[in-house]
Amino acid sequence: MSLPQELKNALRQRARLCRAEMLQRIEANPATSRDAIITEVLDKHVAQLPAMLPGTITPKSWLVYYVRLLRKESTHGA
Repeated sequence: MSLPQELKNALRQRARLCRAEMLQRIEANPATSRDAIITEVLDKHVAQLPAMLPGTITPKSWLVYYVRLLRKESTHGA
């Protein structure tokens, strides 16, 4: 099932904000707390997502997908 473009755009925007917060918080904390920070930030941003379409994967899974996509884009200069 394909998501509507409006929802994709909302997810990408939320992923940008989420990734920026992750990077900022990870920088300021020891490496041993990275997983907990990432989980906490993802949970915070998932709560701010618009309602998802019934029958799709979870909002957190979509957000993780877009955060990873943004990371790849930033490391490959896309």
